[in-house]
Amino acid sequence: MTQRFLPWCSALTLAAVSMFPGQAQAIHPEVNADMGYHEYAGVWVSRFEYSSASAIRAIIADCAAIGFTDIQFQVRGEGDARYDSNFEVWSDDYPYYGSNPGWDPLQVATEEAAKYGIRLHAWINTTPMWRGSSPPSDPDHLWNQHPEWRLKDYYGNDQPLEGTYVGINPTIDEAQDHIANVAADIVANYDVAGVHLDYVRMYSNTGYTYVRDPASRARYTAETGLAYSDSPAYRQWIADNITELVTKVGDAIHTEDPNSILSAAVWRDPDIAIRDYQQHSARWIEEEILDLALPMTYLSETYDYLLESNVQKYASIGGDTAVVTGIGPYLYSSADMMIDQIERARTSGSHGVQVYHYSDIDSGPKRTALTNYLASIQPPPGPELLADFETDERPFGTPGGSAPLTYNVNASSQVVTTESAMGGLQSLRVDVDGAADGWTLEVLADEYGEGAPGTPGANIEFNAQGFLGMWVKTESDNTSISLILNDGTQREVATERMLDADGLWHLIQWDLDNPADWYPLSSRSGNGEIDASAVTLRSLRILGEGVSWLFMDSLIHNPGGMLEIVGDFTGNGGYEPSDLTLLAQNMGNPDYDLTGDGETDGDDLRFWIVELYGGVLGDINFDNKVNLVDLSTLAFYFQQDEQVYGNGDINGDGSVNLLDLSLLAQAFGHGDVPEPSTALLLAGSLAWIGRRSA
Repeated sequence: MTQRFLPWCSALTLAAVSMFPGQAQAIHPEVNADMGYHEYAGVWVSRFEYSSASAIRAIIADCAAIGFTDIQFQVRGEGDARYDSNFEVWSDDYPYYGSNPGWDPLQVATEEAAKYGIRLHAWINTTPMWRGSSPPSDPDHLWNQHPEWRLKDYYGNDQPLEGTYVGINPTIDEAQDHIANVAADIVANYDVAGVHLDYVRMYSNTGYTYVRDPASRARYTAETGLAYSDSPAYRQWIADNITELVTKVGDAIHTEDPNSILSAAVWRDPDIAIRDYQQHSARWIEEEILDLALPMTYLSETYDYLLESNVQKYASIGGDTAVVTGIGPYLYSSADMMIDQIERARTSGSHGVQVYHYSDIDSGPKRTALTNYLASIQPPPGPELLADFETDERPFGTPGGSAPLTYNVNASSQVVTTESAMGGLQSLRVDVDGAADGWTLEVLADEYGEGAPGTPGANIEFNAQGFLGMWVKTESDNTSISLILNDGTQREVATERMLDADGLWHLIQWDLDNPADWYPLSSRSGNGEIDASAVTLRSLRILGEGVSWLFMDSLIHNPGGMLEIVGDFTGNGGYEPSDLTLLAQNMGNPDYDLTGDGETDGDDLRFWIVELYGGVLGDINFDNKVNLVDLSTLAFYFQQDEQVYGNGDINGDGSVNLLDLSLLAQAFGHGDVPEPSTALLLAGSLAWIGRRSA
């Protein structure tokens, strides 16, 4: 595959869209409908799967080893907390027993997840208020503090305690506000990626039996103007209140952190969700109330046939909300079935992988299969910068006669850092004073200053796949360049690349997998192929004639494929005016967008000239000067439409007009020291253009 690069800013950073090192990006990108399938792999870790800090650390380390990018980590079960909450009591379960155990599960989890670059979402059971056959013993527990919030039947009787979840009435504003406060409290005090809502619905048909008490019926009539009846309209009112609850939680956490991710576990089929559970999940996606929806598509072999239709129903809703199908490995008889469902979900429109739950894939064939699958969908590793010469000339230090392949080179030759950079502040300059009939300069690599220069121990090791490239420019004729690699015990020489003597930067590269790009070093038994799984630099090798110079910048290894330069529209490996002509001819064509805003306009023109080419806006003829020659060109085409930059359309709007003249005037004199007569000529020319435009 080809890896495309777009140098952003003058430093030309090596981020996901660029070529040179700059500010580090998050390990995992933002969660939305535009993310790639490989960018999200989540797992639910329930509160029953950990009981100590060491267990949490082990689980998260294992999740990282499997390849998960996200963990939904449960910290609220039934109106209680497994973290230091300002709103609810500690869980009554082991090992908390209603009080702080001396360690904070959520704090441990967030710290550990950060080590691996995993997004950790605080998973809360939303509407469950308690679970058990007897009330909670703590008088401060939510169930005891707010009996008026409990689910009640038509006659006002509480939902009975029968060992299963009993719920909160989601139509009560104060109850909604409490849950929103719980969520916001987590985001305010813990470094979580977001809050994950589970049981954010009615359950076990409670929507047909409860929320029927006199107070709820009265609220329904007051809010809708309708008399109560056990009807779809009443159940829709309950659903609307649950939607209001979700909206309040989203508003609350986004107030604390606008980047916080609101996610929810939703029923596998949106039609069943609204009909039977008063969960309007389709609306939450359509209106983008959620950032991430996780349909619980847990299907055994008996119901496996429903998978495509379930996934496609959610995929067809659209919007910016990411929808990731949740699968249930506990239902599968084999690892093959698990992978089959994951892959079918992908082809049906799922935005990633979600697994319920950790304990079902923490060992055995399913763990192995899932680990291999997640690894297989990852794109090749991104490019790595081996040298940028920003600090010094490493790894190419001082050349000399001690380098075995150097000959016919005078001692005055040198390697220096310089400010003439392709990217960043400095590049490497090599000045050679050698024999007129030909010379070779070998510069041994020495990255660490340890061991002999040119040896594996002295240099960076990198994967022997993909392409190795660098930026080079020269004005010296008959100059070529190559690299020599330590390939295990052998040494392989990159095929020499003849350089264009045009003074422009060009990207040259070699394919580590292509034997045509390599030949053996005669003094060692190389075979002309890269055989080892990893290699190191031995040396830089330059061949030329007489007095020569060249600049080098940014030695790059891309294991994912060829290095392609965004902005090199002619495909010649560098930047030249013909690239700008193509860009100017394609204003409005998004395929030529350089700034990443989806449009091709004057901003892209300016970016190419200033950031990529290193020129000045207004230098129409590309002689590194803004002077009367440029002004004359602009004047010739003044007030003409359908023009390009080379004719004076400096701002890229297709016309040569006063806006272009203003831009040229701002840069006038760049590269020149105008004589007084020149300034008078400029003033006269401007006056002539002004009369022409009158």
